[in-house]
Order: sequence, then structure tokens, then C-alpha cells
Amino acid sequence: MSRAEDFNQYRVGVLKGDAKERYLKDLAVTFRVPEADDAANPPKLTLNRTAPDKIDLWVTGYYTGAHVAAKSGVTDIFPVWVFKTSENYLACKPSLPQATLDKLQQALDAMKRDGTHAAIVARYEAMTRAQ
Repeated sequence: MSRAEDFNQYRVGVLKGDAKERYLKDLAVTFRVPEADDAANPPKLTLNRTAPDKIDLWVTGYYTGAHVAAKSGVTDIFPVWVFKTSENYLACKPSLPQATLDKLQQALDAMKRDGTHAAIVARYEAMTRAQ
């Protein structure tokens, strides 16, 4: 797959109300199958074309998808196309002192410099693949 239009031949599972559902709608993906609980999506991934509620593809986050699928007993999933990548952020209440925010940022910057951040990401990716 190389274009969003390529998805229109597939039934695409997505978490109902999630930003990814809106993104699919904006891309004019027509066969969206929204599910209230994302854990219901992995078991619906099947090659059995006659299975009720079957989906062909599941739009989810890389880490979240692997984790949710493993908890559902589905292990043989793999990415077929990356729609978009995005940064993750820590949300803090507006009254949090700037000094605390600065310390958090300094700690993250130090972890990136000394390799701790990369090691944590690598360990999490390895756990995700092993599930």
C-alpha cells in the first residue's frame, strides 16, 4: 500500500472516537469499522472472508497495537503502512511550577544524551515483539 485510497478495498478496524478514526474519515477511507473497545479489533483480523465482523486491517499505534493484540492472544500482526508519526507529550496542570517542568525536561534531555532513553525504547520494542 502506498496511498490512502488503497485502503478502500479493505474493511479497516479502528477505535471508535479515536483521532485515527477521524483521520481515516478525512482520508475518505470508506470501509471503516469503528469498535468501542480496541481489544475487540485484533481477533477480527482473519483471512476467513466469511467470518462475521471480519476486518482486513487495523489502524492503531505501533506500541499500543502490539500490546492490545498480545493481550487478545493475537501475535502475528505487522505494520503494512505508516499513516503518520507523531510525538508523545506529557500533559501537566497549568499550575505546575516552571522549575518542575524545567527539571522534567532536563531529566529527559540527559536520558537522551546518555542513551538511557534509547535503551528503554529498545527494551519496550523487544517486549512488544516477544508477546
